[in-house]
Amino acid sequence: MHPTYGLRCPSMIAARVALERCRFAYKAYAQTLRFPMDPFFESWGPGFSVSEQARDRLMKHVHDEEQTPRSSDNRKFDPVLYYLDRTPNPHKGVVYRGGTDSKFILFQPRPLDRSISHARGFNRFGRKVDDGHTLQGATGAVRCGYFQGKTGMTSNHPTSGWPSWLGAVLYDGAAQEVSIVFRGSRSGDGIRALAGAQTKSRGSPDWVTDMNHLKAIAVDKYRDHKFSIGFYLAYESCVESLRAAYRYAVNGGVVRSIQITGHSLGGALAQNAYIDLTCGTLGRALEVQDGRVTLTCTPISAPPVIIGVKAQRWMSLYADAAGMRHFYNPRDAVHACDLVEAGAHSRANGALKFATHPVNSPRHFGSQTALGNLSDFPDAHEPEMVWRGMNNNETDAKFWPVFDLDVTAGMPQVKELPDMSLMRSLKSALANSCTLRSASVQADLWRAVVKDEDRAEDAYQGIRSVRRLQLPQDFDVLRDHEALVDLQRTRTGMIQKYGKPSSHSASSSVYYTLLLGLSVRLLTAGALV
Repeated sequence: MHPTYGLRCPSMIAARVALERCRFAYKAYAQTLRFPMDPFFESWGPGFSVSEQARDRLMKHVHDEEQTPRSSDNRKFDPVLYYLDRTPNPHKGVVYRGGTDSKFILFQPRPLDRSISHARGFNRFGRKVDDGHTLQGATGAVRCGYFQGKTGMTSNHPTSGWPSWLGAVLYDGAAQEVSIVFRGSRSGDGIRALAGAQTKSRGSPDWVTDMNHLKAIAVDKYRDHKFSIGFYLAYESCVESLRAAYRYAVNGGVVRSIQITGHSLGGALAQNAYIDLTCGTLGRALEVQDGRVTLTCTPISAPPVIIGVKAQRWMSLYADAAGMRHFYNPRDAVHACDLVEAGAHSRANGALKFATHPVNSPRHFGSQTALGNLSDFPDAHEPEMVWRGMNNNETDAKFWPVFDLDVTAGMPQVKELPDMSLMRSLKSALANSCTLRSASVQADLWRAVVKDEDRAEDAYQGIRSVRRLQLPQDFDVLRDHEALVDLQRTRTGMIQKYGKPSSHSASSSVYYTLLLGLSVRLLTAGALV
């Protein structure tokens, strides 16, 4: 019999709790997207991808629609669209898909989400974005403050960056415990994001931050010790918002412990926050450096954030290395240290460092625990595989449920989501993620960059046909036969228009996006059993 104490020890139990908070942060991020089922404007057809030419035209068009100044450095970023003026609702689910190279993810409310009784969001300047939520039916009295920041800043453009929601502060008054969690990076197509961010600091703003991990910045408040500039600038961009979210969440209560966590990019930001709380200005502002508050940090699958041996030694002492506990899968190249098992990606990381910044040496501090999942990178980095590594490689379909959705079939088909309780959760999550209106809005963005006039006019008529659908709010496929006939007739027309394109031009993306909205409406009306 294998020994099991390690999987049940206090630090591993705490790591599982931290990973659940990371899932919560990803869910909150997905809720704030205007188009969570296609936030990066990928193509929808299985096995294809939008030509760079069409997508590049779309990126410029969206920037114009959002009135990004033509002289702004932010024009180099993918214009990911968020609801920055709305507080996420933790009691609601959402369906998210990062790109055509990944499946849909169902983020349904779990016990942590349902325990939240009050929630409010704060913008980058520390001002509330709305009146938030007083949530009926909460199972606990946890207060939640969401905070915003920016990603994409570089040494050459330290004041640019794309704003988004970066995380949350949770306060459990009964336990007198604060949890601060940062979300990880999201990218769309991974290969495109990597190429653009690494070579031109453009494309996905999160990945531009990630790819600036080898460049150093000397920080005054830490006696000029060096940090990875991408992560440091992203963290500093959210400090005012984080401070406001903290004060809202705590609401004058007693704090005995603060636990900081995050996955991937979130783990890097969590390390910066921990250092700022233990020996920086944030800890002094929040009055947590007097020894009465226990500070711990649990970065998961996270890269190092400090540069050089001197910085590592100083942080280990003054930022309290004993409170820093890393967890990672052995073949996760993102963790980026000599403990990671050698593979193609880890060797590539080493070659990149040698070629671009041979003097800089990113360093971890604190303890490092290798988990039990031996998947190769990039799978080893995914939260689902991290969960398995923490749980003897067992699976939990409800932690990170993924599925495929075929919208070109006669009836839309949900695949690989066998649990019936998840199927029920999926229906409400789909309703929160895509509507006929949002699908037609996104389709119209694609229609605007169709070059051929006849195709553009045909796409416009397709969008009009969807917008003309008169479906009651409580549309039910079992009793609203007439409405069902109208919806199916429109879907059939979209399927015929979409056809089987040899490549995904802007026009075919119009039809597939409309198909998505029509299929989701059908599923939420009762076709999903």
